Amino acid sequence: MLGCPGAELSKTRRNLIVVGCRISIDEFHGPLAGLTLAETEDPVMCSEQLTAEIGGIAEVTEDDHFSGGSLALTTTEQLRQLLAEYLGPSS
Repeated sequence: MLGCPGAELSKTRRNLIVVGCRISIDEFHGPLAGLTLAETEDPVMCSEQLTAEIGGIAEVTEDDHFSGGSLALTTTEQLRQLLAEYLGPSS
């Protein structure tokens, strides 16, 4: 597989358990440095713990721009534009 072409996505994943909820936090590197995403297997039950633990800013679960395949092809400038849609132009 090493000889196959493909986009690279570099991140560090940390797993937490907060009040019985497993939360995975991904910190991205390279062109996506500064982007941190968190997820849980049960967002309905764990949303309060997720927000309290990491201070969630935007819900992006249904946004395909934040899928691994899309993020692997995203440039720093494209990420800035995407985040501006969620956070406003001053971010």
